[in-house]
Amino acid sequence: MTIAILTDFGLEDTYTAIMKGVMLKINPELRFVDITHSIPQGDIKKAAFRLFTAYKYFPANTIFLVVVDPGVGTKRLPIIIKTNDYYFVGPDNGIFSWIYTYERCKVYSIKPIPKNISNTFHGKDIFAPVAAKLSKGIKITQLGEELKQWTFFKIPAPQKSKDTIEGEIIDIDGFGNLITNIESAKLSKKVKITIKGLTIIGIEKSYTGVYPIAIKGSAGFLEISLPNGNCAKKLKARIGTKICIHLH
Repeated sequence: MTIAILTDFGLEDTYTAIMKGVMLKINPELRFVDITHSIPQGDIKKAAFRLFTAYKYFPANTIFLVVVDPGVGTKRLPIIIKTNDYYFVGPDNGIFSWIYTYERCKVYSIKPIPKNISNTFHGKDIFAPVAAKLSKGIKITQLGEELKQWTFFKIPAPQKSKDTIEGEIIDIDGFGNLITNIESAKLSKKVKITIKGLTIIGIEKSYTGVYPIAIKGSAGFLEISLPNGNCAKKLKARIGTKICIHLH
């Protein structure tokens, strides 16, 4: 059984290793995959999108342990999500918003909460043990109670008209590529794109040239990139920067 882990813990501290140790005590046969631990601290929206770009490539029955939890110790609930193929374990703080949008989900509040636990590290005391118990085949109904409502943020949707699609930058990867909220599958290669006063004609098939280009990214969204450079720095773009696709 695989448990895939995403956190904002970074690589310097022992928090991720502690969670893995807790889980291995419960199920020594576990296999771990680290999605990333470099989410900016407390950045729920970035974590939510990064999880979305990764989860569908994992085999069925993978358990995703997601701990970006600035509200640890507050009244926010610890939850388990069941989709057709996967389980997700983490805080009810909106971090699973993309999953809710694209998957049919059942959501469970983890109960009972263990007594005498740390109010600063629920990853160790709640989420990791529950993920490991799921991996042992314990039924989700033995670990929690089904919820009728949960926390989520609205995924920014592009605005479409006859001649244009207006979107925005929703993520910037480590290469400085600008990832938009515009799905790229149906876009014509002949479109005209404007962003930060720059006009880009057409969509390239690969990272080529010396100027910013548009390209269909691996996550299924249109990206603006600078071959062999950092497009975000070049254009002084950030999360929320607007982009317009001219269709004719």
